[in-house]
Amino acid sequence: MLGSLAGVVLAVELPMVIIEVAGVGYEVEMPLPMLCQLQQGQNLQIWTHMVVREDAQLLYGFTDKAQKQLFKTLIKINGVGPKMAMAILSTYQVADLSAIVQAQNSKALTLVPGVGAKTAERLLIELRDRLKTLTGMPTKNEPGYSSLAHAEQSIEQQALEALQSLGYKRAEAENIVSHARKKQPEINEVGALIRLCLQSMGR
Repeated sequence: MLGSLAGVVLAVELPMVIIEVAGVGYEVEMPLPMLCQLQQGQNLQIWTHMVVREDAQLLYGFTDKAQKQLFKTLIKINGVGPKMAMAILSTYQVADLSAIVQAQNSKALTLVPGVGAKTAERLLIELRDRLKTLTGMPTKNEPGYSSLAHAEQSIEQQALEALQSLGYKRAEAENIVSHARKKQPEINEVGALIRLCLQSMGR
């Protein structure tokens, strides 16, 4: 099993990055906010987790160990596969998800593409005790805690915050989200809206 990779970014092809290591290009799927910060030619070291299926061997990558631990915890939950786990990590940072679980805010989890009300409730129950055993999980009394768990944010607000986390100024991010929403007003998932925003910018 591959536990980590260190190499050069050959290309970023959503939802994955191709990393060259000793002349071999590895396709690695990563959470969207991390993926969008990568540039061709940069050196990159990531934690990885390999999922072996009958028809494929898939690599998932993370920039810090806490994310990898959380991913492995998520895919152990009944009904949560790698695709849903990556959707969760693409929508929320580790600190935000920890806060959501502590607050038992199921509505926040239903903002994740593919997560319905029943799945959200199951995630809250399963993660409540499991997160306590993971390292790097902030609590509400620690600096990493986010108040996001107590806010019922619109998908536009979520997309706006995602763009700001990528370095865009608020006014610029608002224009990008507004343009994307006008282009496809039927979008009702934050992940889909973020992807549309990034596509409109040529990312």
